[in-house]
Amino acid sequence: MYRQVRGRNFRNALLATVPVAFMVAAVSPVRAADPTPQYAIDDRIDQIEAELQRLREERVQSGNRQVDLKVYGQVNRGVLAADDGIDSELIHVDNDHSSTRVGWQGTASINEYWSAGAKIEVQFESNSTASVSLAGDTNGIGGTERVGPNNFTERKLEFWLDYMINDNSRARMTVGQGDTASNGTSEMDVSGTGVIAYSGVADTAGGIRFRQPGVGNTFSGVTVGSVFSQLDGFSRDDRIRFDYTNGPVMVSYSNIANGRNDIALRYQDTINDTFKVAAAIAYGMDTDGSRNNESPADPSATERNGETETINGSISIRHIQSGFSVTAAAGNRERSDPVPGFDFNPSLAGVQGPEDRMFYYGKFAWQGLLFDNGIGDTAFAIDAFQTENAVVPGDEGTVFGIAMVQDIDAAAMELYIGYRHHTYEAPGFASFNDIDVVLAGGRVKF
Repeated sequence: MYRQVRGRNFRNALLATVPVAFMVAAVSPVRAADPTPQYAIDDRIDQIEAELQRLREERVQSGNRQVDLKVYGQVNRGVLAADDGIDSELIHVDNDHSSTRVGWQGTASINEYWSAGAKIEVQFESNSTASVSLAGDTNGIGGTERVGPNNFTERKLEFWLDYMINDNSRARMTVGQGDTASNGTSEMDVSGTGVIAYSGVADTAGGIRFRQPGVGNTFSGVTVGSVFSQLDGFSRDDRIRFDYTNGPVMVSYSNIANGRNDIALRYQDTINDTFKVAAAIAYGMDTDGSRNNESPADPSATERNGETETINGSISIRHIQSGFSVTAAAGNRERSDPVPGFDFNPSLAGVQGPEDRMFYYGKFAWQGLLFDNGIGDTAFAIDAFQTENAVVPGDEGTVFGIAMVQDIDAAAMELYIGYRHHTYEAPGFASFNDIDVVLAGGRVKF
């Protein structure tokens, strides 16, 4: 007992001398060189930690210290099963709904109000769903055909200047290859199924040709891509574009190569934490008529005709709590002087082209957590598309489809499967076989 108390008293006495020792050391003369001030050490540590954090977040650095660089991209591959009523094939494809691509974006702040940026975005599509065919070759012998350039193709090559008017408003000028003002205005969609089911129905199997059973089941010159266009403005092209954004509203205008101009109005917002809304409407005029691409999914779909005017739009509304959504789109394109024959329909050469082309699209969808493991949202959709006067006056084409998308949030991945049934009728011509396709695949973003 005595030894235990004695040991405890000794330890207490020893601890009591520690503060005294520090005080003596503090007032004693310093024989070595003065150390770096503590505040300087702390500042340097903060700088190193900030630099390490920046490197962890960016990983890729710009060659110019004034510009912040972001690298992004995605891979979107799948398997397409196609049946044209005579032949059926399984084709490994790149999903043109949202192609495989990579991009580099640089942004820089000029001052409190002005900023600038630039973007290079290219795609690499091997066997694009918009182009693959069962025809095999131009003679229509049969079999699948490998299509698509084995190299990168341009999507966006542009720079811009931003002016911040206030916290809710800004103005932007963009120059170069990129989205025209009207691009995307037929494709507003908040359903969560756009990777496989949206108004661009031709992207699923744009190169598949309709067969004509009345003439020996031969391949016609009519493809899914030439019939089913969502008339989505002027796509991407060389242009100068101006945007004014005020809260959820954006007004856009662009002057485009080859005598074209367009204007668009967009609205995107969440209303009372209940409805998510996206809507757009656009008007475009081609005063030149030298190149009017009816089907962005088919670059060869070129008409040479007079002046054209296009008006199109779309709206999509999702009820957040229930997950149900409705989407609709429509468009009309008027030609002032259509000429006989179409480059993309050689079998219809000499036929007077239609003056007014139109389409209608509708979709009903649901998105929500179907599984309890938190893997990500599941979405289902059914949609329908109708077009009139697409190739010749009085023709009609319809598409019906169903689709499912499963998000895998931890991998930034979407797995999907979709089915589409295509029909086409043209007065005065032999009947056309229906086309059925199933596309399954996945998209990973980085």
